[in-house]
Amino acid sequence: MTKNNPTPTLNPSSFSANENGERSIKHDENNSNQGTERGKKLLLQSVRELGGGRSVLLDKNGKLIAGNKTFDAAQEAGLKVRVIQAERNELVAVQRTDLDLDDSTGEARRLAYMDNRVAELDLAWDVEQIAQDASAGIDFDSVGFLEGELRQLLDQIEAGNEAGNDPGDQSEQVEELVKKWNVVAGQAWQLGEHRIICADAIDLYAINQLMESEKASLCFTSPPYWVGKDYETQTSEAEIDAFIEAIATTIHAVTKRDESRIVINTGTGFTTAFDKKSKRHVLLLVDKWTNTLRKMGWNLRHVRHWLKEGQLMSTSPKTDVIDQHNEFLATFEHADGDPKRFDDSFDDQDISLLMTFYHSQGKQRGQEWTGAAWALRSYWDDVRGTARANGHVAAFPVELPLRHLMLYTKRGEIVFEPFCGSGTTIIACEVMKRKCRAVEVEPKYVAATLERWSLLTGKTPLPSASPQMRPSTTSGGTPLSAHDQFGGNGESNG
Repeated sequence: MTKNNPTPTLNPSSFSANENGERSIKHDENNSNQGTERGKKLLLQSVRELGGGRSVLLDKNGKLIAGNKTFDAAQEAGLKVRVIQAERNELVAVQRTDLDLDDSTGEARRLAYMDNRVAELDLAWDVEQIAQDASAGIDFDSVGFLEGELRQLLDQIEAGNEAGNDPGDQSEQVEELVKKWNVVAGQAWQLGEHRIICADAIDLYAINQLMESEKASLCFTSPPYWVGKDYETQTSEAEIDAFIEAIATTIHAVTKRDESRIVINTGTGFTTAFDKKSKRHVLLLVDKWTNTLRKMGWNLRHVRHWLKEGQLMSTSPKTDVIDQHNEFLATFEHADGDPKRFDDSFDDQDISLLMTFYHSQGKQRGQEWTGAAWALRSYWDDVRGTARANGHVAAFPVELPLRHLMLYTKRGEIVFEPFCGSGTTIIACEVMKRKCRAVEVEPKYVAATLERWSLLTGKTPLPSASPQMRPSTTSGGTPLSAHDQFGGNGESNG
């Protein structure tokens, strides 16, 4: 150092020493960045494998201004801590004499990448703390927040409570709920802006009554997988193919052609689900849905992979059964429809509502928030699944419909769900201000949906006049086609 740049020294009077003679460094209890599990793990890996890198910043009392989690990682890794005193007109440069950016081992370059990646991954704003700081008069413009960005974060406190208060699947008490709501087959219900009918999804006349000439901008659904569940009544692959074609006909009939999407959440089925005597054969159901919808004009746009948690008890090398707790999210676009425009599809408030599920009550829930990066990924490993759900046997997390509602719909648009189950898509639509039109064949799951929505909103679902269920056959016993029931090419004639 020159005379103009004196060597920084330890400040012996700044803060007290602990039992080991180290200076006492205190955390900032009001730190607005909670960090993420993934970011913390990468930071600890970096410190353990490559040693100390980025320094931390203390105030005059030894409280951490920046680097709370870096300090934690250093302590866990057993690094020594050296405190340097500096003034505001000085920059403390940390020089690692054991690292060389030109070294072929690449340790210095690797540390540079890990340092930047940790900064990217380890950010999870505590919106409650930000709100407190805003109320205390912190000028967020001066720290790099745009007005819309700050509003997006603060909106979580008001709007996020609704999303965070989803009571969840109510299927464990279905028998009581059927009596409470007195749900019967063929009955329709109004749930605020949403409607649900207790009917078979292949009953196009019932669907017509449900839709009331409306068309959906999005169909999001999770049909049966044929893995041995009670509700899977098909007894052959031919019957499965016929079922998929019938459901696809319904979806095709009620979904708009222009600026729309169909999303099928499906997995892999097994022939042993209905044929115990033959050897196991895996049914690639996404292929069946793709071939069927393609004949109706719907092209497969892309496939996402949802990587769930959980493991089958029989999974082992000895049994030659692998863990298949991953599913497909197949997205379809009509070949003749106008393409969907995405320049105005994302809404700040929509993003805020979705973020609530990962920052509920100011706490992280399994994913770092990095904008909308998940929208471009071909796999989602940050949405927790329910491989063994208590209650409804096909429960799936509300984050799945939430993300697709944000990607492919705008507020007030119609979303069709032919397999409502315990009401997850209706809840997502309630939170995101879309209008759901749902079908569920089992009265008990309709009742579970009514209860779930009522607990979330504090409102009472209202039964609509039961539609006069028209037979799905002609007077001669021939099944009515989509043309007969909807007119034209499966279009509703109102």
